[in-house]
Amino acid sequence: MQPQKSKFELAVIQDLQSEGVALETDREFCLMKTKPDGYNTKKNVAIYIDGPPHEGKEERDDRIRGLLAKRHGCHVLTVKFAHDNMKERETAKQKIREFLEAFENA
Repeated sequence: MQPQKSKFELAVIQDLQSEGVALETDREFCLMKTKPDGYNTKKNVAIYIDGPPHEGKEERDDRIRGLLAKRHGCHVLTVKFAHDNMKERETAKQKIREFLEAFENA
C-alpha cells in the first residue's frame, strides 16, 4: 500500500503551512454516487423505481436525486410501487411513458 502523500506533496504542504497558509491534511470528503434504474440519454431523464425496500430511505434518496438534477441537469422521475403485480407494473410503465413524452417537444 502506498503512503497517502508523497514526500514531495508533504514538503510542499508543510512549507505552505509554515508560511501561514491554512491547509488541512488528511481531510476526507464523501462523494455520493447513484445508479438510476433507467436512463434516457436523449432526454437526460433518470428513472428510479422504488418499492418497499426503499422505505425509510426516502430522504436520502431524494437528496441524492436532487443533487443529480442540480449537478447534471437531469430530469428525475421516481415511480413508487407497493406490490409486484401486473397492475402496478402497467401503472409504472404508463407513468414513465408520460414523463418521457413530456420531453418530446421540449
